[in-house]
Amino acid sequence: MSDVLDRLLSHLRKIIRDEDPNRDLVGLFEYSVSSAQQTASDVVFSGYPTDVRPTPDDTNELRVPLPPAVNWPLRVGIAGTSFVPAVGGLVYVMFANRDPAKPVVVSYDGTVPLLVQVSGGVLPSARVTDTVQAGPFSGTITSGSLKVYVG
Repeated sequence: MSDVLDRLLSHLRKIIRDEDPNRDLVGLFEYSVSSAQQTASDVVFSGYPTDVRPTPDDTNELRVPLPPAVNWPLRVGIAGTSFVPAVGGLVYVMFANRDPAKPVVVSYDGTVPLLVQVSGGVLPSARVTDTVQAGPFSGTITSGSLKVYVG
C-alpha cells in the first residue's frame, strides 16, 4: 500500500509543479552580499541565496531554486536615502508576482553599511566626537542637532 501511495503522491507533486512552477517564490529569502556598488541611478548588489541544506548524498542543494543576485537594485529604507551594504551582509528579497526576474529587496540585516546617503547628498557628515579639519583649523565635534542621530 505504501508503494501505491508514494507513487500517487509523486504524480500529484509533479502536477502541482507543472501547474504552478513559481510557487516556491512566495516568501522572504535571505541573500548574502558578495559585492555592492552605487551607480548613477541606484545602489545594486550581487550575491547568493543562503538557504541551503545538506542532502543525503552530502552535496548542498537549494531548498528553493533561487536565482543568484546580479546587480539587483536596493530600495530599502526611507524614501530619499540609500546605502551600500557591506560584503558579507545579508539582504532579504521577495519576488514581485512570484517572478524570478522581479526581485525586490525589502530589508537588510543591519550590518553597518559601507555608505549611507541622504537626499542624494554628496557632502560628508560628522558625528559628535569625530575629529574634523576646516582649512587650518581642526578640532573635535562636541555637540550636534537634537533632531538627527547617526550611529
